[in-house]
Amino acid sequence: MSSNPEVTSILLKFIPWNHENQAIWMGTSLTLRRNLNRYNFPSKMQKIEVEQVLQTLKKSLLEESGLEQPHFFAMNTLSATDRELMFEHFLFLRGLTEPPNGSGAVIDDKGTFLALLNTGNHLELRTLNTSNQMESAWNSLAQIENRISAKEGFAFTPKFGFLTSDPSQCGTGLTVNAYLHLPALIHTNQIDSAIANAEDDEIQVTGMSSEDEEFIGDLVILQNNYSIGMTEEAIIHAIQIAATKLIGAEKTMRQHLHQEQNNEIKDLVSKAYGLMLHSFQLETKDALDLLSLLKLGVALGYISGVTDQTLSDLFFKCRRGYFSHLFPNLTDPKEINQKRADFLQQELKGITLL
Repeated sequence: MSSNPEVTSILLKFIPWNHENQAIWMGTSLTLRRNLNRYNFPSKMQKIEVEQVLQTLKKSLLEESGLEQPHFFAMNTLSATDRELMFEHFLFLRGLTEPPNGSGAVIDDKGTFLALLNTGNHLELRTLNTSNQMESAWNSLAQIENRISAKEGFAFTPKFGFLTSDPSQCGTGLTVNAYLHLPALIHTNQIDSAIANAEDDEIQVTGMSSEDEEFIGDLVILQNNYSIGMTEEAIIHAIQIAATKLIGAEKTMRQHLHQEQNNEIKDLVSKAYGLMLHSFQLETKDALDLLSLLKLGVALGYISGVTDQTLSDLFFKCRRGYFSHLFPNLTDPKEINQKRADFLQQELKGITLL
């Protein structure tokens, strides 16, 4: 194990969504929640117990053969912007603004694996997958969990499965999120019917915002409703089925728009092109919405001079956590929004509206 680098040096070298061949299904995250069977949940532990759990799990993770050069970071040593970057990178829908005392994180050198220690549970294992091979990602995560469990032992009962601090997350303790880019369905007002066709009681559909009906950047996120009463394989299968239906509907709509040269959609893309290149300042939400329409424009042949991969890369770089590390000296919100507009315009030089 090498000495720890800065957390930013790990996370900034790997952008989860810059794979050009994944223009619709942009990635998946899988999270397992576990608690050691000989301790109370973190909120009920004494200070000495918190430290014991931290050191025990830290040792197991740093020795884990399934991880490539894992690095440990005490949460209280990370700045607020470091933590925000970490949660953005690993596709959390909500950040950890004030980490509990005695909490930590382990990140592998590839920037695809994260373990949270002593946050809501003793241990949360999270992995990113951008190849849509969820079974492979699950198998790797399960192997890591099995090896740690064999050494340390996790809280489990035959009735409730693995025990977690949130009773609704007991059972498998597994949460799967699939991140889909569905601008054609959203901007033709077909998203509700497409979701109704794909959604069932086992799946919920959200966006990046706390407002369920607001799909910032036209990103639609599928998440399993239950982790108890279902096997891991059933959870993954349910997400795959729903995602496949939505992707099929999005592809069909894009083909239809391309064939008929829809004027309303071309107008939206044209306006996004103009706003992106000539805005004086851009907030994060505005930037993501404009980038989404440019991605759709590339897919439909309305935009040239830029790749889908570059636009996906900018999806990450213009968000608050990443952007604050690219330009650390900016603190005034107006200056940040101005710099974001200027940055995107510089990155998109050569883009052309056809």
